[in-house]
Amino acid sequence: MASMSVLGYQTIMSRMVDQQQPAVLSVGAIESGSENNIIPDTATLKLNLRWYRTEDRDVMLKGIKQVTDNVARMYGVDEDNMPTYEMKGYSTPLINPTKESEIAKQAMIKSLGEENVKLGFPPVMGSEDFHMLTYEYPEVPVLFVEVGAATQNTWDTFVEHGSFPKYTNHNPNFVVEQGAIPTGTIALTSVVKAFLNSDQSQ
Repeated sequence: MASMSVLGYQTIMSRMVDQQQPAVLSVGAIESGSENNIIPDTATLKLNLRWYRTEDRDVMLKGIKQVTDNVARMYGVDEDNMPTYEMKGYSTPLINPTKESEIAKQAMIKSLGEENVKLGFPPVMGSEDFHMLTYEYPEVPVLFVEVGAATQNTWDTFVEHGSFPKYTNHNPNFVVEQGAIPTGTIALTSVVKAFLNSDQSQ
């Protein structure tokens, strides 16, 4: 039933979600059974969703429940033993506010030089969630700044060929170039000072 559900989830993405909108449904883990000759009576599926629009998330969540419940019914599972669902958490898309982005950009250009401040990265499904700290306070702006942590050669290769380094963050073999630490400190300190000065001038 777990395997049948995973196959069914693919139809959510191909038939239910708007094909013009970016969305990803991944089954990261299936935990069930302990021996090759014993049929387990339970299974846990761990899923991860990536999306930009809330309506696409809603479609995926509804589809997951429909598929899983109906696979269970197809195999004769009693209604009082139907699958249960647990939400680990979620994050809305992170979109930097225009005004605060401009303040941060000018501060970092002043402290690091314009050639060292990169702008306009395309949207990515990195599942960043720090902005959820202010989710209940929409009037409080938050700003996400990325600090590069690779060698110049790695960056040049990325720009020229679009090739990511072998190891990136969330990988145990990822190594931060030591020079990135003082650079990041200067960059983010300059942003904080700019916001403090901006508050004082208002």
